[in-house]
Amino acid sequence: QNVGQAGAFDPSTSATPTSSDDTAPKTLPLRRFVHAALSILKALVFLHQSHVMHRDLKCANILMINDPTEPFETRIVLADFGLSKKLCSQKNFTHSSLGSTRWMAPETLSGSPSSYSSDIWSFGMTLVELLTGKLPYHGTLVLDVPKMVGEKKLPKIDWRHTGSDWDPIKNMIVDCLNFEPDLRPSAHTLLQRLTDLYPYII
Repeated sequence: QNVGQAGAFDPSTSATPTSSDDTAPKTLPLRRFVHAALSILKALVFLHQSHVMHRDLKCANILMINDPTEPFETRIVLADFGLSKKLCSQKNFTHSSLGSTRWMAPETLSGSPSSYSSDIWSFGMTLVELLTGKLPYHGTLVLDVPKMVGEKKLPKIDWRHTGSDWDPIKNMIVDCLNFEPDLRPSAHTLLQRLTDLYPYII
């Protein structure tokens, strides 16, 4: 089962939000959200240290496995490496524009060189997806997404429904969705940052 199907990591709940506000965070508890984000980041750190770009990071490619030894008895696994690409240490970028449009970084959509920071953009969009229970740019035709990204328009999230303990998550998403690839934090930096902020979830 993937996290998109399971909603708030509870197989008994529907992934379809009941609220009419599509931009508001749904029922995913903060602790479970952070657990998922940490698991994804650990996988990204491993991939990037191995000089591999995932290139198709999204909820549909993140699996939940029952594991009593893990927090919430759930192990989060990054899957589907069909579009992954091994980069050489001398040239840490690729010119190929592959991926899922709603999660693709601006540089990938425009055909410019993309690198590990492009995965970080996709990670940010995946966090948006986890928060809202909706695909990034929900309500927009997929063919129109590149135009919105080109105009530097991001998916909207209504943070009024969250407490101050979500502020670090908000800031992290903003940093991941920076339109300048060189200004996005690395997976390692994000992992350390999240670990320091929420040590009680490790």
